[in-house]
Amino acid sequence: MKKSIIALSSALLFTVSGLIAGEVSMISLKGNDPNFPKIFRGGVRAKEVTADGFIIKGNGPVYTYNTEKAIDPNASYELTIKVKYVGKKKGITFGGGFMTNVGSSQVFCYPETVTELVEDFTKGDNELIVKDASKWKKGRFMVAFGAQNDASDLPNRKLTRAGIVDIKKQADGTWLVELKSPEMKLEAKKGTKVRVHYQSNTWNTIDTKWIKSNEEFVYKGTFTGIAKPYPQANKFWPGTKGFGIVFFTGGLQKGEYLVISEITLKKITK
Repeated sequence: MKKSIIALSSALLFTVSGLIAGEVSMISLKGNDPNFPKIFRGGVRAKEVTADGFIIKGNGPVYTYNTEKAIDPNASYELTIKVKYVGKKKGITFGGGFMTNVGSSQVFCYPETVTELVEDFTKGDNELIVKDASKWKKGRFMVAFGAQNDASDLPNRKLTRAGIVDIKKQADGTWLVELKSPEMKLEAKKGTKVRVHYQSNTWNTIDTKWIKSNEEFVYKGTFTGIAKPYPQANKFWPGTKGFGIVFFTGGLQKGEYLVISEITLKKITK
């Protein structure tokens, strides 16, 4: 017997059905389902439903995000997407993954940059004095406060704005780190541990595949458990509580499009 549950908060259709021992179908959606555009939304420029499936024109991610769906750290999640690229090129790159409640900059960091403040940091400051910034980097990086050597602080949401413009070793052996703009929300006492963080993809990528033009391709990928202590391939980021599917492409030109004919998501337990 099959039981359907409509998750109103995300307009996501979940279908729960016994498949084989330890396997549950969480999503089973045909591309020509009229609800498709309501469920999957994102940065693409044009979407429509036809008899053949869900048509995507333009570049960017298409996703659904459901923060109420709890992660089972002991389970694997298998995502399958039937897709066809229609265009003049030989093929195009197509990828899949998950959106989560965790931002990439909260978990992507350089472990070897953990050090501590030598002086208090107060709201409105744009300079930090730290014990050792020899491995810090200039550019679009952030400073995380309350860092721990074992990464138990991840996901760390005590982040400055992106931008480290200068790093200097001073005569007394301490290091001065200049931020691009004053920090107006965060402050920390002398001795607080800090670390360098950076922005990556806004979603967890399972994998990317090369799909040929005018041939239906079955994309399949699996996520298993939560990564510890740092992000790892094919695992949810540290601190992940909920997730939604994302699929994405780039390089579509005028007159080209993708056809998504089916999407399934299965939860597999041991």
